[in-house]
Amino acid sequence: MNRIQALLTACFLLWLAFPLSAAEPRQQPTAREQARTVAIFHQPIVMLQATFGQTTPEERVLRIRNTLRAFTEADISQPLQVVPVTRYNQPGRLFLMNGKPIMLLSQADLDEGDDLTLDQAAQRVLARMEAQRMALRDQYDSGWLALSTVKAAAGLLALVPARLPSAYYGESQPGAAKLAAVHWRH
Repeated sequence: MNRIQALLTACFLLWLAFPLSAAEPRQQPTAREQARTVAIFHQPIVMLQATFGQTTPEERVLRIRNTLRAFTEADISQPLQVVPVTRYNQPGRLFLMNGKPIMLLSQADLDEGDDLTLDQAAQRVLARMEAQRMALRDQYDSGWLALSTVKAAAGLLALVPARLPSAYYGESQPGAAKLAAVHWRH
């Protein structure tokens, strides 16, 4: 019975993890693959493979990184959008944040071994990017920061005793000598 439960649990976990191992980033990338991988907050989002004109995948990753750094809080507060486009006679999906282009995912970026359509890959990339956008937005949300401050102050107050022993102030506590004398006798 335990073997069956373990097998079912393993199958269920693999089924849950299947969408996460989508074709884009590699599990153990080489240096070249790492240079072609768009990462947000050290989380791999997608590995680009297509060359557009004279722009290599590595240059595209650097351009995307610089674009992401230029976004403001107002940009981050808006949800991401994906728009179908055609560039260099290739179908692609353009990712937008607050109407500003972030990156282009083309059919040539997809790995043939992954058996994903362009729309499926774009939805997986969108889900990963949206998760990072939400995490960043929540990290700097003033409501969450205020709540964290209140919790930290409450924790600090819980650690500090309500009344410090009078021994710190040079006064003796009533009954302390009597208690000490009883303690030493036994």
